[in-house]
Amino acid sequence: MKDGHLYREHLEAAAKSAGPAGRIAAAELAGPEFPEACAYVWTWFCELAVARRFDDGMPQPIGHAELQAWAQFTRRMPNAWEVDLLRALDLAWLSTKDEDRKGGA
Repeated sequence: MKDGHLYREHLEAAAKSAGPAGRIAAAELAGPEFPEACAYVWTWFCELAVARRFDDGMPQPIGHAELQAWAQFTRRMPNAWEVDLLRALDLAWLSTKDEDRKGGA
C-alpha cells in the first residue's frame, strides 16, 4: 500500500474493530478452507519453492527444468493437472510477493 504498510496489516487492524468492517476484514483474512485432498500438492509446491531461483533479489517462476529435476530426484510423477496446480500456486505466490514489494515501497 502507498502508506508503506502491507494490505494484510490493514486487514489485521480492521479485523480488531467492531461492526461490519471488522467482520469483512476477518473473513478476508480467514480465506477459503484448505482442500485436504490436495494437501500433498501444497507439500510438493513447498519442496519446489525452496529451490527457487532469484535474479537481482527477485523470485523467479519455477521452470520446467526445475519441475523435471524435482520429479526425477523425488521419484514423483505428477499428472498434468497436478503440474497445472503447481504452476497456479507458483503464480499466486509470485503475485503476492510482487504486491508485497510494491506495497512496501
